[in-house]
Amino acid sequence: MNVATIESVTIKRMCDKCKGFSERFKIKGAREYLDLVRQLEELVAASTFWIVQGTCPLNEVFKVQKWADDVIIHTFECSHCGQRFKLAVDTYHGAGGTWEMINKAEPISSEIH
Repeated sequence: MNVATIESVTIKRMCDKCKGFSERFKIKGAREYLDLVRQLEELVAASTFWIVQGTCPLNEVFKVQKWADDVIIHTFECSHCGQRFKLAVDTYHGAGGTWEMINKAEPISSEIH
């Protein structure tokens, strides 16, 4: 396992399979969000990522008439190194969302940043 310890906080280093997903970015609209979900579905199908938790099944976000929930959050984990990532979107207020890496020391929350 590739681990570094800094001031008693353990930080897991990402592997080559998930290193390209480490950049945090804002999701500006529904089209961008759905495009990202399609890509993530492919990564899950290829067993690159696993879905750790979600507010709804990932494929439910494609229901055309209604969003699955007001806030949709999914947590993914790299199947190789265990690094976790969060995809969150606010469908009720239309505020967009975020994709970000989760520090293993942080609890998984339902907040959108």
